[in-house]
Amino acid sequence: MRFSLSCVPSETERLTFAKLDDSLINEFYKYSKQEEIYEHLEFKPFLTIEETAKYLAKLKSRINSGKGDYRFILNKEKDEILGLFGMHSYDDYRKSVEFGYGVSPRHHRKGFFTEAALHLLSNLFVKTDIHRIYAYTSSKNLSSCKSLEKVGFQKEGIIRDYYLKDKKFFDAVLYSRIRGN
Repeated sequence: MRFSLSCVPSETERLTFAKLDDSLINEFYKYSKQEEIYEHLEFKPFLTIEETAKYLAKLKSRINSGKGDYRFILNKEKDEILGLFGMHSYDDYRKSVEFGYGVSPRHHRKGFFTEAALHLLSNLFVKTDIHRIYAYTSSKNLSSCKSLEKVGFQKEGIIRDYYLKDKKFFDAVLYSRIRGN
């Protein structure tokens, strides 16, 4: 069975969920070169539009595999990319999928993450047979931890030395949200 976000309505009050489309590459490049986004990630900012295109191709490959799906999150008011949300590593047998997300630091603390995440999660639990959605985040990314908890994720534990960046390992926190909780 293929995983898809097509069951999720493409709009909320303030946001539009857009499929990954090459017509938005320049806008995504502006978003993706913000150094602050990468503070808690394993990889570095994209320095060129070619690097951005290569990353989009990787995400499209996951979509084509049937194991994931992604959406750009756009601010309706300003028609700009606020972030990228997606689900990947879909396991049909276990009815589970990993939640990946990013919101521009310029738009933190404005409720965009909460609005987008709750929209995606509630629709997936109502309209699909997904039982478990899980997420990893850096143990040092307290904002991400609090945001996940705010939308109903529960901390499962620390995964020691899970991430590697610049030859240094760092811990991740595993969170999950189960259908009905």
